[in-house]
Amino acid sequence: MGDPAPDLARRLAVARGDEPADLVVRGGRVLSVFTREWLPCDVAICDGVIAGLGEYEGHETIDAVGAYVAPGLIDAHVHLETSKLLVSEFARLVLPLGTTAVVADPHEIANVLGTDGVHWLVDVCEDLPLDVFFTASSCVPASSFESPRRPFTPGDLASLLRRKRVIGLAEMMNFPGVIAGDAAELAKLAVSGNAHVDGHAPGVLGRELQAYAAAGIRSDHEAFTAEEGRERLRAGMWLLIREASAARNLRALAPLVAEFGPSRMAFCTDDREPEHIAADGHINAIVRDAVALGVSPEDALTMASHHPALWHGLGALGAIAPGYQADLLLLRDLERFVPEVVLKRGRPVGPIPPTPVP
Repeated sequence: MGDPAPDLARRLAVARGDEPADLVVRGGRVLSVFTREWLPCDVAICDGVIAGLGEYEGHETIDAVGAYVAPGLIDAHVHLETSKLLVSEFARLVLPLGTTAVVADPHEIANVLGTDGVHWLVDVCEDLPLDVFFTASSCVPASSFESPRRPFTPGDLASLLRRKRVIGLAEMMNFPGVIAGDAAELAKLAVSGNAHVDGHAPGVLGRELQAYAAAGIRSDHEAFTAEEGRERLRAGMWLLIREASAARNLRALAPLVAEFGPSRMAFCTDDREPEHIAADGHINAIVRDAVALGVSPEDALTMASHHPALWHGLGALGAIAPGYQADLLLLRDLERFVPEVVLKRGRPVGPIPPTPVP
């Protein structure tokens, strides 16, 4: 690896105003996800990273006067296989809609192709313009009625968790086993070490939810009612509000933002069909619908960017601030949330050619 010091020194020089930025997004209203206010300022970008906010000069400029500048959107939990697309085609579909990163549970490929399939998927996502992070599928098979290529062992999970872009343990679907203290489920949790663990506990409330959370599971995307969402928040869990093609939970859970504020809430699609994405949108559609239900644009955009990054430990993503990866959206209004420009690592996302099929 090269010495990062020269790159950092140049970024600091840009931040100080001693050198021009590679690109300046000029004159927009920039969302601070930390204070949830719109700041009238430029965004200076150097080597794909935000160097500073303020007044800057650059080699290139994007005119953002009259536009809202928001962080790139992050899908907090998705199964890429549901899109029925090559991952390159999935990226081609969602990037122009403002989704710049996703956290994927490769559950279907894991069941069909085992660890070889998951390692292959991680490899083919390395060079995508979309940032794809993974969680290690914890339930292979999901139930005793299924026939996977072979059941995953704790050793299999450990091998996946050693991969750079595998950032945690995927949804613990056998919630009865976790709650009961089943040895096989506890062994999976033990192998996760310091990695975070996603949940899957539909309908679980009361002491059973307390036991599930006590196992160290800190998120759930399976809340269908406000009561379920409220209990998960009170148990210290992240509430991942799902708006999929079949399971649509936003309308029931959006009032919790007014009740408690947006803390520890984020958006996910889980399973969204390709025709649904093409016709309606991706995470940007959830932001749009949340705002229509009364969530403020500032809260909705924060729940779609900074909060998924916080939950998943993606410290360089999800905000427009010095040192963060320059994934930005230019929006002309706060109603439709259709990006006019998408920047990925500081470069505009242009038309992505279709994947050649042999």
